[in-house]
Amino acid sequence: MHINYVYIRIGGRGYGEEGNFYTDPDFQKFIDECEFLGIPYGFYYIDEAITEEEIDEEVKFIEDFLNK
Repeated sequence: MHINYVYIRIGGRGYGEEGNFYTDPDFQKFIDECEFLGIPYGFYYIDEAITEEEIDEEVKFIEDFLNK
C-alpha cells in the first residue's frame, strides 16, 4: 500500500453550551511519523461554530496553532 498524503486533525471545538476548544493529543506524534516516513501531510480542524463570534474564535485558535 502506498500513502500519498495524510490529513492530521489538530483539534476542534466540543459540543454543547461549553464548546471548549481542544487540541488532538496525538497530532505531534502523527507529524513526527509523517516526517520520518517522508509522507506529505496537512491539517484539519473540526469546526463547530454557529455564530460569527464563534467563527472568529475558531479562526484565532487555528492561527495560534499554525504560529507555534
